[in-house]
Amino acid sequence: MDHILKRLQGQSFHLSEAVYNFLDTIYDSLTTKPIPNLPLPTGPTRLHAKMIDQHRKQFFSEEYISDRIEHPIAGTIDHIHAEVTASLSIELALQAELTPYAAELLRLAGHMHDSERTFPNKMVQGEENFRKNPSLYKKFKQKHALKSAETVRSIGEEYNEENNLEINYFLVDACYLVEHHEIGGEKVNGIPAYKPSLLYPDLNLNVLADILCEADSIAYFYANILTNWTECGKDIESLSNKIHFMYDRISNFAKQELHSRILNNSEHILGRTDTTDKDIKTIRSALITICSEDNLKISEDVKS
Repeated sequence: MDHILKRLQGQSFHLSEAVYNFLDTIYDSLTTKPIPNLPLPTGPTRLHAKMIDQHRKQFFSEEYISDRIEHPIAGTIDHIHAEVTASLSIELALQAELTPYAAELLRLAGHMHDSERTFPNKMVQGEENFRKNPSLYKKFKQKHALKSAETVRSIGEEYNEENNLEINYFLVDACYLVEHHEIGGEKVNGIPAYKPSLLYPDLNLNVLADILCEADSIAYFYANILTNWTECGKDIESLSNKIHFMYDRISNFAKQELHSRILNNSEHILGRTDTTDKDIKTIRSALITICSEDNLKISEDVKS
């Protein structure tokens, strides 16, 4: 049972039985997955596992849960989103045949990319004020990304009492990914610019930032969109703006992942066309509308 979700149900949100039951199955299965050692040049370390463990414990803190009950407008299922994004980041890293260091770096960045929201005293306020203004919303999200990177750095430094240089370099790499998780890596003519890892110069961090950005979007559509509808006050314009923000930034490959994992997957609640749940119908319709617009453009490109 997802005990955080249970605390929030009826207080932060009033999810339908179908939505609640779907979300309730996600958290425990992901938190039981083992976290391998992080490979550094001089040997393995459990540093990132300790950071993830501290992040998970904060989700169960009274500080976090009370804040989500008091402010039910943003990040009500961040604990689920962190696990799904970390898991997807690893999957995409393995598909891309990246090194173990890159994969574990992505796992940590995926888990903690929204970490400023996990600590109420660090949380950037005002998201609800920008939901109907896409340009201001992008600026808000950049502040959020920078604040989350600061949180990652501060937590990592707690476990680096000896000021180990390799750990410092790992934290710099991780913070770069978190800083760029909302927009992806820096580009030159549409191609990832070369940003070498401090530990492994052959590793381009901008490629990893793109992977993290896409894992974040897919994770949003997998779970967060289900509560975002209520967080937006069931306002279709606000929800559509959020869908566009998460959808427009990803590649065609990631869009296909969205289709196969969610919209065309009968095991996912948004992939069930026979649902009678009014909220699910509305969310699915809003998502399909935006996906369909893009699919038409892709089809035209293929024909030409």
